[in-house]
Amino acid sequence: MERFYKRKVDLVVPQVEEHSQIAQTIKKVKAIKDYSPNDQDEVRRRYILKGPCQPSNHVFPLTPFGKKNRRFNPKWFSDHRYWLEYSIDKDATFCLCCYLFKEVIGRQDSFSGLGFSNWKKPEKFGDHVRYPDGAHTYAWNKCNALMNQKQHIATFFHNQCRKDQVEYRIRLESSVDCIRFLLRQGLAFRGHNESTSSSNQVIYIERDIFEYVSNECVMQRFQHMKTRRGNL
Repeated sequence: MERFYKRKVDLVVPQVEEHSQIAQTIKKVKAIKDYSPNDQDEVRRRYILKGPCQPSNHVFPLTPFGKKNRRFNPKWFSDHRYWLEYSIDKDATFCLCCYLFKEVIGRQDSFSGLGFSNWKKPEKFGDHVRYPDGAHTYAWNKCNALMNQKQHIATFFHNQCRKDQVEYRIRLESSVDCIRFLLRQGLAFRGHNESTSSSNQVIYIERDIFEYVSNECVMQRFQHMKTRRGNL
């Protein structure tokens, strides 16, 4: 999923909070379930493309832990750059992936609930992503699947459009070839002699055209048109 954060696209999604607001406070961010079902995946994509909120230059406040004061270490952003978020308002960390899919997951820990702020135990960051069958792994895979789906659809339409363009050009060029054939033979486009004694009945013209134009794409198109005409 790392490659998705490098992309810059302009996604228009209604009522999506600006990233600066997320940096100020996570507790005010609208839950995914509160968006219209038609907008939820697009909202998720926008968050994924922006990446997690990581205000590295923020002056992190000290918090008493026993006899010592501790604070969030911005180095942890580098260690967990693709999912770790920090809320300035709550002085707590969250998981972007779990936020995006926590309603689907059903199971929550501190990274997708009230936030994690026990700076005395930074190993908990590693614990959050450690288990292959854990909630984070599930959410991470959902993020990957969502972005790959977007890429797959875009690629499909691009390839399909290219295929249609090629086939259209083939049909156009073949139509010109058919016109040239009729002109060379002195045959009319329509209204020609269909009597039994005529050698220029449609069936004979079609046979000669098929011999002249052998492209499979054109043949299929021609047969399709004949079938449709016969069904009318």
